[in-house]
Amino acid sequence: MLRIVFDLAWWLSDRVWRSVRTISGDDAYDRYLSRAEVHPMSRREFYDQRLHQKWDRLSACGRCFSGHGPGESGR
Repeated sequence: MLRIVFDLAWWLSDRVWRSVRTISGDDAYDRYLSRAEVHPMSRREFYDQRLHQKWDRLSACGRCFSGHGPGESGR
């Protein structure tokens, strides 16, 4: 009986840990490697790409709130 409780607790903690990693994005590189083709990026290259994508989205969003697009005078 004690073994069953231990196994259940272990399984539950593993599922919670995996869920937390997925929600936070911590397992993004692991998921990328599972789908990677011939030449996967290094962990550092992957992180840099994700960081640039994040900031590009935020920069684009900042232009949306300015009321005019790039190169327009805003009159």
